[in-house]
Amino acid sequence: MKELANTTDPLTLIRASSDEAAIALYLSQKDDQGYSRFSNRTLESYRRDIKRLMVFLDCKSLNSLTLEDVHAFIEWLKTPPPYLIDEKHRRPINHPEWRPFYKKGLSPSGVRQQLASIKAFYRWLGDTGYNSRNPFGLLKSAKREKSSDSPKRQLYKEDIKAVSNYLANGSESTHPKTLRRIARQRWLWFGYLLSGLRISELISHSTGHIYSEITNGDKVWMIAVTGKGRRQPEKHPLPDRFVKELWAYRKSLGLDPWPVIPQPLVLSLSGKIGLVSRSSAHNEFKRLIQAVAEHQEKFGNHDSAARLSISSTHWLRHSFVTCLLDVTSDIPAVSGLARHRDIKTTMGYDHSELVALKSILNKFATLVSD
Repeated sequence: MKELANTTDPLTLIRASSDEAAIALYLSQKDDQGYSRFSNRTLESYRRDIKRLMVFLDCKSLNSLTLEDVHAFIEWLKTPPPYLIDEKHRRPINHPEWRPFYKKGLSPSGVRQQLASIKAFYRWLGDTGYNSRNPFGLLKSAKREKSSDSPKRQLYKEDIKAVSNYLANGSESTHPKTLRRIARQRWLWFGYLLSGLRISELISHSTGHIYSEITNGDKVWMIAVTGKGRRQPEKHPLPDRFVKELWAYRKSLGLDPWPVIPQPLVLSLSGKIGLVSRSSAHNEFKRLIQAVAEHQEKFGNHDSAARLSISSTHWLRHSFVTCLLDVTSDIPAVSGLARHRDIKTTMGYDHSELVALKSILNKFATLVSD
């Protein structure tokens, strides 16, 4: 049985008689409007990260951790015991056969993410008075080394064109399941690329979220999307091509382009149920990208093949923003289309001003050296 915290302390701001109760209170926090403090995805990640910590602690309490324990925890995350690793399935944490790790320990970025969430949790425990100490607060954040030749997390125009051409050429197979898989890959590709939606957003929304508005006599397609950390859906314009690709995808499954009862935007190969797993959608994307990478390598396009082979669905979101900035210099408009909360996020993608700054610096150098 875990040690109990000293809940008689008058400075304690929460009513928790055990670590489990404190964890439940932390994860159930509300904001001043009564909404959950965390988005569904963040809540899922925090619940998993804290559960990993509790597995490591075993019979120790949250307040018993020493700095030595913290360092041991970090090593445990990197090289966990084999019995805590699931070699075959990535199961949800409420599954009776859930294991803290899938196939191997955490990567350096995975460890950083884990520690960030645990640090936030321990800060809250300290702020509420439940814990008297925070050994995670003594950790210094590791500085990530950045290499000038490290690849940017985005696909270039030649990579995007290679994937689009690959999809346009179709498949030599006539097997119905293969054709349905290719149709879904095509839809996932253009669904990501043309909208800037995140993978979780594309699979969590339905045809019922898409509608059209007539503005100045012109039809504008929209999607009511509830994005990362958002409480309410927001209107987000879509290019006509997005809707055409959606209709083509549904037609390949023998479905009506516009169903009376809304259906998920991404479906199973049978077309009967929605694809709700982010990992399934990501794996489908990787299957497509790897095929194109092999094709690029075969024809000597080694740089493109290298970028494609390590890319992920989120790279397309970065590419979405970068390509928009190639089309227009209207950063506020691009920021709105990318649904960035802070325009500075969008400005980080725009490097066109560097050319202008270089010109100014060259003129300055000429002036002071002549």
